[in-house]
Amino acid sequence: MKPVFVIGAERSGTTMLGSMIGAHSDVLCLPESNFIAVYMPTSDPQQPVDAAAALRLFRSHYKFRTMWRDVRIDEKSLGADAGAVTFPQLVDWLVGQYAASVGKRSVTSWVDHAPNNLLYVHRLNQHFPDSKFVHIVRDGRAFANSMIAADWGPNDVIEAAERWIYFIGLGMIATNYLGEGRIITVKYEDVVLNTAESMGRIATFLGLEFQPAMCSPTGLSVPGFIKKTHALLGAGVEPKRLDAWKRNLKPREIEILESKVGDLLQILGYKRLTEISVKPPSDSEYYLQKLMSVAK
Repeated sequence: MKPVFVIGAERSGTTMLGSMIGAHSDVLCLPESNFIAVYMPTSDPQQPVDAAAALRLFRSHYKFRTMWRDVRIDEKSLGADAGAVTFPQLVDWLVGQYAASVGKRSVTSWVDHAPNNLLYVHRLNQHFPDSKFVHIVRDGRAFANSMIAADWGPNDVIEAAERWIYFIGLGMIATNYLGEGRIITVKYEDVVLNTAESMGRIATFLGLEFQPAMCSPTGLSVPGFIKKTHALLGAGVEPKRLDAWKRNLKPREIEILESKVGDLLQILGYKRLTEISVKPPSDSEYYLQKLMSVAK
């Protein structure tokens, strides 16, 4: 099975897009599997690993204990070769275990959509040389609006802006590193507004025949305890939510955001609302934002 890694900042549609790709009959969308990247060996990908030890590490990771907690893993099926498998082979076996648990065995690709994969692109490329990457980008103001509303992550526009810049920078580095043919960049807004066209482009890039099912994020069933975080998953894409940041953020918050990310927004093709000469946050505004963030 060929891996597909959907990468991007948190709250930028990585799970949504992973679920849409996973709606294809030949693709399996995994629950967030951060532990794969985190525990990748730094040594030669072709060197055997201790499968039992690696699985213990997987099980110790909070994403395995949460996202994978209902998945039945038959470790005996590794057989006598458990001590002689490579890390990619072990991951392929684990993916097969998940495929069996959800009744989707005959697939040719699997998708992981963990945002932290952006931190491990080099090693992912080494261990999975046949993999492809889909980089999804979202308007930084919409990202900030979504992050502030979440019960985790940045609670103020300044920290949200800095986090968005960080992830966008990682995505640009990954694009330059992997090169054409290995990575494609799509905008969250294009996926929402021009769904069939965007998913058709992604399908072609992945070597898949486009299926209409890919226009809805129905390829992943998330555990009940995080359904609030992904409340819109499976409900379809909603264009009216694209401009929610204009309604939810205060005018001065938008000014502060654009003072920090305005140029990068324009490089990515987004229009700014404020003048180029907008004032950045004053010291008092900076500390007030931080105080409000701590209070929240």
